[in-house]
Amino acid sequence: MSNSLKPKDLLERLKGKIPVDEVTAKGFLGDLFDLLESEIKNEGRISLFGFGSFSTVPVKGSIRVNPRSGEPIVIPEHLRMKFSPASALAERVNKEYAHLEPVILEEEHPGLLVKASRYRDTLPREEPKIPVPEASGPPRKETPTETSGALVEKEPAEALPVTPLEQKALNEPEKKNGRRRVLFAIKILGALLVVFSLLLILIPRNSEKKERGKTQAALEKPEQAEPLEPASPPEKITEPQDSSPMAYKVTPGDTFSRLAQRYWGDIDLWPYLWDTNSRSFPDPDFLRPGDCILIPPKPEEEKQRKEIESSILSAYQRYRTLMEQQEDHPRNRYRILNVRKVLSGGQELYPDFVQRHRESIKPEDLPLP
Repeated sequence: MSNSLKPKDLLERLKGKIPVDEVTAKGFLGDLFDLLESEIKNEGRISLFGFGSFSTVPVKGSIRVNPRSGEPIVIPEHLRMKFSPASALAERVNKEYAHLEPVILEEEHPGLLVKASRYRDTLPREEPKIPVPEASGPPRKETPTETSGALVEKEPAEALPVTPLEQKALNEPEKKNGRRRVLFAIKILGALLVVFSLLLILIPRNSEKKERGKTQAALEKPEQAEPLEPASPPEKITEPQDSSPMAYKVTPGDTFSRLAQRYWGDIDLWPYLWDTNSRSFPDPDFLRPGDCILIPPKPEEEKQRKEIESSILSAYQRYRTLMEQQEDHPRNRYRILNVRKVLSGGQELYPDFVQRHRESIKPEDLPLP
């Protein structure tokens, strides 16, 4: 069985299980997928008894950087699909291994791995060798004699072979001691870093106190006042304008119009700001704290008149589209007011705006003369 199952393959297998024609089976699969999709969109979750549940997990928007061009990219907030299998499905999948039970090989060493009992039975076992006495009766105890002049040493008993598991258990205390030494060294290093940081903070403060004392002593000495020269007027500092857009994280109370007034000083230019982020925010009034947007440099009204008028018409048409698609939405009364504000803002920027685009504007939306 392949990892991916295409609709055609699923259709063939369904026809093999149920005696139906291809049209009926195809319609059944289409209705099933439509039902799952609609339930997930409306409820955010659907559970199939004995199989599992499909649910959606919200993912917050973020700003990433294009690795090729280095430009910031706004990733909008979206939903991610999640599947949680049911316990009955897990039992059916693991039915082949249900007879296996975990067992601890060595109770006195909790750090050993837990293996299956069947694996322990497959390990080689060596039977202990039983020494056979040479003669009947109790063994005679040897004593030192005058001829030998020394004691007779007993031969050391033969050491039993050490299994890999026993060797691992013997090495476990050494590993723990090594870990303790590493942790102790880390603590000592951290303490040294803290002391060094405190010294760096205290030394500059002492030097500042000495300088302040010298300055205070110099001020206390009487000196002949010199005539003050008239102060020159401060030079006007102009900040360089960067052509690249600025990434901004939305805070509570932010709207496109307030951001246009804050950064550009002109609230009527807010459709241009929304049009820059329209792919991520299809509703001009939908901004939530935590969303990420791009704020481009302030557009020049004369040089970029075509782009500004296009953004105003885009905002107007978007409001109209939302009202047509959502006829019973409670925000439609506010959208009507925003439609008129958008057109009034275009008229403030360019007095002939409405006259030039009268064909694209509905008569009931035309501002009063």
